[in-house]
Amino acid sequence: MRFILDFFGNQCFVSNRGVSSTAAEPMLLIAEQRNAETTKSTGKKRSSRRSLLIVTLLLTISLPIANAATHHHATSTTSHKEKLRVINQQITLTKAQLDKSEQQRNDLEKQLETIEKTIGNIAINMGQLDKQIANESISLQPLTAQEKAYQQQLLVQHTALAEQLRSAYENHQENFLQVLLNQQDPSKISLMMMYYRYFNEARLQLIANVNMTLEKLKITETNIQSHMQTLQLYRQQQQTATTQLRQQEQQRKVILDQLNHTIQTNQQRLQILLNDRSRLEHVISGLSSSEFINLAGKPFSRLQGKLPWPTKGHISTTFGSHTGQQSLAYQGVFIAAPIGQNIQAIATGKVVFANWLNGLGLLLIIDHGNGYMSLYAHCYSILKAVGSMIQPGEVVATVGNSGGQMNSGVMFEIRHNTQPQNPQHWCKGRP
Repeated sequence: MRFILDFFGNQCFVSNRGVSSTAAEPMLLIAEQRNAETTKSTGKKRSSRRSLLIVTLLLTISLPIANAATHHHATSTTSHKEKLRVINQQITLTKAQLDKSEQQRNDLEKQLETIEKTIGNIAINMGQLDKQIANESISLQPLTAQEKAYQQQLLVQHTALAEQLRSAYENHQENFLQVLLNQQDPSKISLMMMYYRYFNEARLQLIANVNMTLEKLKITETNIQSHMQTLQLYRQQQQTATTQLRQQEQQRKVILDQLNHTIQTNQQRLQILLNDRSRLEHVISGLSSSEFINLAGKPFSRLQGKLPWPTKGHISTTFGSHTGQQSLAYQGVFIAAPIGQNIQAIATGKVVFANWLNGLGLLLIIDHGNGYMSLYAHCYSILKAVGSMIQPGEVVATVGNSGGQMNSGVMFEIRHNTQPQNPQHWCKGRP
């Protein structure tokens, strides 16, 4: 640009010096006058042409630059839009994968709930079958003893009857008609008549006793057979239930493996624990406490340090200890115990919740009044329904590992106005 301006500046300078210096002075004055006028007019034209030429040259030079800049800007914009499109696609894909994973986990948890409820029902059924088998076995004991007594009695009666018949045969005793035909002494006839009457009555009584014993023995044997058939039926049902239980346990293991594969990071695990806790808090906040009083006449608040533990075992997780996620602390204690062991109520109360809950499995909540509640989680089976009145020491559930637990036991909590309390401050001694 500077070259162009210099070029036009030089042309202008040459044009102003175009008149010869040797001309006469008068002519120079006149020429200068005319030249001034001409120069004035021509200067305007030249200035206009020069400006137009400058603009044209500027446009000629700057247009490719502008085009290049515009092209660069357009290319940069397109690149940013492409990157944004790729990012949006990745976000959409990731969200779809997360939604799919969440849906898959929800489906698996529903399957786990169904399986663990089925296992609980099978366990209850097996418990009832065990009781029925035990009752049938107990009922069989007196019947079996009675059968043996009748058999012994029948043996004695048979022996007596056989002895009587043998004695009569050995003495060659004649019948009453033969005595009359032989015309023996009348006194002897009277004596013989009494003897035969006694003999016949005794024999008839023995026969009647034998028949009665046989009838009793038959009834006893029929009862025993009936009880044996019932017992066999219960044992078959128990065997079927055991097979079903094993199948359900195997399915549960498969579901748990699939659930564990849906958890990729500790952050996911933490979020699941937070969701489980949120569900529990929601359930507890929705339960209203009643005004139950302990059988001893003392309110629950005065039983601190005197309550029994709900089951025998050892505390593997204490109140307030942290989970694998440091931001979460246990709100109760976990009592490790074998599957199927009884869980007993710690005090008088009413069952207000008995169902399956994510992360806690089969959960039983008993309301003890005045804002106090006890919670029993990870049960194998729940033996009481909502609304049931509970007495201290009453069996309400059995120890299990529901809710996806790998180790069997019961998560035991005590709450007051929904706030967790340390069970070790309320229960005496150790489990």
